[in-house]
Amino acid sequence: MREQEKEKAVEDLDYEIRPRTHNDIQEPPRRWAELIRKFGPTFVIMGAIVGSGELIVTTILGAKVGFVMLWMIMLSVSVKAIVQEQFGRFIISTDDSLMDMLDRIPGKIFGASWAVWWAVALMISILIAMAGIVGSIGLAVAGFFGGNHQLLGAIAAIIGIILILRGLYSDLEKIIVTLVGIFSILTIFLSFFLLQATPYGYSASELVSGLTFSFPAAAWVVALSAFAITGITANEVITYTYWVKGKGYAAWSGPKESEGFFGRARRWIRVMDTDLVLGAIMIGVTTIAFYLLGASVLHRLGQVPSGFETVEILSRMYTETLGAWTRYLFMTAAFCILYSTYLVNTAGIARIIPDGLRKIGVITMKTPKQRIFWRRVFVIAGPAVMFLLYFAIARPAWLIVVGGVIVGLSMPVASVIAIWLNRIMKRQDPQLAQSSTLTGILLVCAAIIIGITVTGFVIGLLD
Repeated sequence: MREQEKEKAVEDLDYEIRPRTHNDIQEPPRRWAELIRKFGPTFVIMGAIVGSGELIVTTILGAKVGFVMLWMIMLSVSVKAIVQEQFGRFIISTDDSLMDMLDRIPGKIFGASWAVWWAVALMISILIAMAGIVGSIGLAVAGFFGGNHQLLGAIAAIIGIILILRGLYSDLEKIIVTLVGIFSILTIFLSFFLLQATPYGYSASELVSGLTFSFPAAAWVVALSAFAITGITANEVITYTYWVKGKGYAAWSGPKESEGFFGRARRWIRVMDTDLVLGAIMIGVTTIAFYLLGASVLHRLGQVPSGFETVEILSRMYTETLGAWTRYLFMTAAFCILYSTYLVNTAGIARIIPDGLRKIGVITMKTPKQRIFWRRVFVIAGPAVMFLLYFAIARPAWLIVVGGVIVGLSMPVASVIAIWLNRIMKRQDPQLAQSSTLTGILLVCAAIIIGITVTGFVIGLLD
C-alpha cells in the first residue's frame, strides 16, 4: 500500500506525464526573489552542454587550431536560443508532449510525421556521443583513484541510473545545478583572470584574430562538431520541451479553457524567456572560457586530446597554469561536469524514445503509470547501450566528435521545424505566438545555422 502511495505521489508531482488541470494554475511571480525560484530548465540544459561540448569538443577545437575559430564558438552559442524558445513557447501554449507537437508537422511516414521519426533517430545517434562521455567519466575516475577505466565507467553509469530512476524533473534540476555550478565558475575565473598571469596568457591581437571568420579545412570535422555541440544543440532543443513541462510552466498556465489563460501563459512565457536568456549567457561565457583555455594552453603545448589520454591532456589546462596540485581538482571537476551531461542526456533519452515509439504505435502509454514504466525501462536501456558502444569502440573523444557531427546535421532540421511551429502558432494561437521581430530573428538564425552547417561540409568535401 505504501508503494502505491509513493507511485501516486510521483504521478501527482510529475507535470510531464499528465494533462494540466485547474488545480495547477499559478500566477507568475513579479519580484526577482520569487522569480529566481522559478528558473531551471535552461540550467538543466547547461548540464548537458558543458560536459561534451565545452569541456571536450570546444577545447579540442582550440587545441587544434588556436584562436582562429573563436568567431564560430561565439556564433554557435548566440544563434540557437531562438529556436529553443519557439519549441518551449509551443509547449506552454498547447501542453503537448514533444512527440504530439512534432506530429503536427505535415508529412506522415507510417502513421507519424517525419519529424517524429527524426527525433527518435536523433536520440539514437546521441547514444554515440554519450558512449564517449561514459568512457570519459571512467577515465576521470581512473585518473583520480587508478583502476580499470571501463569498469569504473560502468559503475558510474549504474549509480546514475539509480539517481534518476524516480524520474522527477525536480530531482534532476537539483543534481545538475550542483554539479555544473562550481566547475563552471572555477573555469571562468581561471580562463579570464588567472591565465593572464601565466606564460599562457593571451593578447588582444590573438582574440581579434579569432574574429576573422577563418575556417581551416584541416579542422572541418572538429569545427562542425563544435558548432553543433556547443551552445544549444538539436538534442537540447527537443529535450528542453520536457524540462519546460517538468518545471511547470505549461501546467501553471492552466487549461486553455480556463479564465485568463492567455494573459497567464504570456507571463509564464516571459519567465521562460528570462530563464533562457540568463542560461544562454552562462553557457556562452563558459563555452568561450573553455575555448580560450584550449587555444592558450593546449595549442601552445601542441597537445590535442584523443584516445585514453583525453581527460589527462585536458587536465593540463589546469596543471600548466595553476600547478601540478590542481590535477586532482580537475579530475574531480571533470567527473562532475561529465556526469551531469550523462544524467541529463540519459533522462532525455528515457523520455523521447518511448514517447516516439508511442506515437509510431510500437508501445502503449495511455496512463501516467505506463509512462513512468517505459521511462524507467529506457533509463536503464540507454546507459547499457552507451557502455556497450564504448566497450566496442574505446575512443571517447572520437565518439563524442562523431556524435557531434551527427547532431550537427540535425540542428538545421530543428530550425526548419521551429519555423513551421511558428506558422502553426500564428494561425492557431496568435495571442501567444512570437512577435514579428522575434520571427525575423528566428528566420535569420535559421539561415545562419543552415549556412554554417552546409559550408562546413562543403569545405570538408573539397579538402
